[in-house]
Amino acid sequence: MNGSVPPPPPQPEYEFYGNYQTTPGTQTFTQGQQPQQYQQQIPQQANPQIGQQVNQQINQQMGQPSMCLRLCFCPLCDKQQMLLQQPQPFQWLFIARVIMFSLKRKMGKQDFFTINRDVLSFVVDHWYFFQNLEQFRAPQEQWVKTLNEQFNNKDFFTLSDDKGAVKINNDVPPWDYDGDVVQEISASSHVDDLDSVQNTEQIQAELKESYMKTLQIAKVAYLTCQKALYVYTDDNSKNNVCFL
Repeated sequence: MNGSVPPPPPQPEYEFYGNYQTTPGTQTFTQGQQPQQYQQQIPQQANPQIGQQVNQQINQQMGQPSMCLRLCFCPLCDKQQMLLQQPQPFQWLFIARVIMFSLKRKMGKQDFFTINRDVLSFVVDHWYFFQNLEQFRAPQEQWVKTLNEQFNNKDFFTLSDDKGAVKINNDVPPWDYDGDVVQEISASSHVDDLDSVQNTEQIQAELKESYMKTLQIAKVAYLTCQKALYVYTDDNSKNNVCFL
């Protein structure tokens, strides 16, 4: 990577077809000519597989005869410039929430999204943003594995029964949380789980102690009653004289 930082992504997300005019101040490209800015944004050395996928998508789009220009209005595209100005690295949990929140808002009524298809396709489609994050300059297998692990956080996500799809638990924009707050929420959940286990064990110990005390009291009462009954029976046997 030679320590170079890729140039900032275009704003907003464009899908190019045929002849088109780029943003003001840039040149016009003819059909089949790939914009130089896109070529520069794909860090082939860092993530060759993802880079190839992005290149293939751009080449397919540039080869189509349609002249339309499609925009992506998902929350990530709307907030990308603000996010890129924030200190890095982002927490992986935050990145996972951004992806799922944007997918949910973009797809509307759909709740569950497949991890290997929907989530990774979203990353590819928004590679202009993710390539600027430090985590995504690692080998692809590494960041895919780390990203998938975030969906095990039950505070923010729910996995399907087969663990192949995930949904976000709330509709709160991720950027409304401070990074430290997210970390505290996750940590507090584990603390609550630990406290719950400790409370359960304490309750069980108290119930056991109470049971043993009750059992002891019942045993004493039983022996006392048995003794009283024996004395009563013995006295009656002495006083009751049977005459023949």
